[in-house]
Amino acid sequence: MVIKGELHVSDFDIKTGKEINKRIRKVGDFVHKESGDIHMEKGGPEGALVLFMIYDSSRKGNLAESITKTGKVISSSNIKNILKRISK
Repeated sequence: MVIKGELHVSDFDIKTGKEINKRIRKVGDFVHKESGDIHMEKGGPEGALVLFMIYDSSRKGNLAESITKTGKVISSSNIKNILKRISK
């Protein structure tokens, strides 16, 4: 849910790496997507404050993956690793 500012979202075709859709989410916008959705999010000119609700059905703590244009995973976010870093 966008709480403040704008969230700029671009969808990509994983086969070609090309942007296929672009939209701007405004304050109050709420979206629910299934896992596997390939997109990029950026704050607008004034930034964005966004509440994310991420559910990992595998219960491994996975949040998101960063991928190349060809779909190769180059990094992943995991809640367990994040909590370890902030508890130090």
